[in-house]
Amino acid sequence: MAPIEVQKNGTMISVKYNADAAAEAVTAGLITFAEPRASDAFDRRLPWRSYALRIAEAMRNWRPLFDMDFDPSQPNKFNAALVPPVVEELFKSVAPSVLAPMDKVDSSGKPDIGSKVDIEGLRKRLSAIRENPKRSTTLFPDIKETAIDFAPAKQ
Repeated sequence: MAPIEVQKNGTMISVKYNADAAAEAVTAGLITFAEPRASDAFDRRLPWRSYALRIAEAMRNWRPLFDMDFDPSQPNKFNAALVPPVVEELFKSVAPSVLAPMDKVDSSGKPDIGSKVDIEGLRKRLSAIRENPKRSTTLFPDIKETAIDFAPAKQ
């Protein structure tokens, strides 16, 4: 499931993939998604609980895709050592601090105002990624067509 290249002899090799660029894009998207909910627990523009669960599932299912031998019929069986650290760290920090608070409700079914969405943590993570002097925005090295054109930061 990882990006692969089939060689002339039929063997497959993993293609180098810039997980940092993908994590930057996901982090920027999460900030855009979570900002309204972080500023107002009672915001009704989106079904926050449903979307948070879907995003958490997508992030959980992203991790096995770095294993070339991953079998989708056995979704929990994959080589976790092949998951890039930036992807694992993003999943482990975002699930409990951003997505889980969106899912929490009080006894009446209203959003739990005590559960804060950590939007500042996401912003710090994004700043750290963007301040990296070796930052590259291409998903696949040496293939400029895979560059992600990030919008300039809002002032």
